[in-house]
Amino acid sequence: MSEKPTYEELEQRVNELEKEKEKNTRIEKEFVKRQKYLESVFHHAPSAIITLDPSHHVLEWNPGAQKIFGYTSEEAQGKDLDDLVSNPEVKQEAVNNTLKVLSGQPLKSIESVRYRKDGTSVHVIASGSPIIMDNVLKGVVTLYTDISDRKQAEEALMESEEKYRTVLESIEDGYYEVDMKGNFTFLNDSMCKILGYSKDELTGLNNRRYMDEENSKEVFKTFNRVYKTGQPYKAIDWELIRKDGSRCYVETSVALKRHSKGQPIGFQGIARDITRRKQAEDALRVSHERFLTVLDSIDANIYVADMESYEILFMNKNLMNTFGRNLTGELCWEGLKGESEPCKHCTNDQLIDENGKP
Repeated sequence: MSEKPTYEELEQRVNELEKEKEKNTRIEKEFVKRQKYLESVFHHAPSAIITLDPSHHVLEWNPGAQKIFGYTSEEAQGKDLDDLVSNPEVKQEAVNNTLKVLSGQPLKSIESVRYRKDGTSVHVIASGSPIIMDNVLKGVVTLYTDISDRKQAEEALMESEEKYRTVLESIEDGYYEVDMKGNFTFLNDSMCKILGYSKDELTGLNNRRYMDEENSKEVFKTFNRVYKTGQPYKAIDWELIRKDGSRCYVETSVALKRHSKGQPIGFQGIARDITRRKQAEDALRVSHERFLTVLDSIDANIYVADMESYEILFMNKNLMNTFGRNLTGELCWEGLKGESEPCKHCTNDQLIDENGKP
């Protein structure tokens, strides 16, 4: 016969049972708390949270699903999910995703289109996971997030960018965009025509490839000034080297290109081909220098003065030798005649008599 437990042993056992009861009570409270938390997430989540049985029929349909798809929980209950939110255009894709999850594989987030009760489409991010207990598939949980607003914004942005690109392609001047290192990220057809490369050849090309060292350094200095000051530069002349090795001149503007958050991401600007103008200016300069050389070689005193200011603009070597100095910049009636006022025949480009009459 076993001995009866002592009072101390009974008291110890009672204390152990009380502690176990308190522990179980805490566990139950924690379980209830978590259950309420999950229910709150299920009912208040903006996304559609849907649980399905192994046949892919709806078991639970949260308010988020009703908001996105338009069906009440009662309407969705027991329905095949693919029949409920798909149409013939996306049905096969939806079925393939269903088969994947029902095979025990999770479906990672994908962008797709599903359909509301009224037949209108909704852009969603869809994902799903199998519910497996004791190695047995008990069902599926599916999540849909409505991204229609984002897609509309993206489409509006793409449309805006398309219009922007169309305008840039239609202008005669070259347009370019480069990253912070000076590599082309975008350019229009006119810029390609100026340099003689295709777009594919120019994309990613650094300015060192189509400039000599001197011009490349000037570009770096200009970009650096624009980056530091944030202010655009206009009408900068640079010499470029075309693909065929010939040289051309462009009048270029440079402005900082920023990210939507304001962070600098590169540079952009307009480049106008001024090669013909430069060639004309060079030809005019050569002609002018040749003309001055001819005047300097003539054995006669020759000077050129402005008809309005009477300032001497040029005097040949013979006249310089006569006066012993260069009078360029002085008034003709002071430098040449030492007069204190204009000559009579200079007034109004007419000859004036002693009475002040023509």
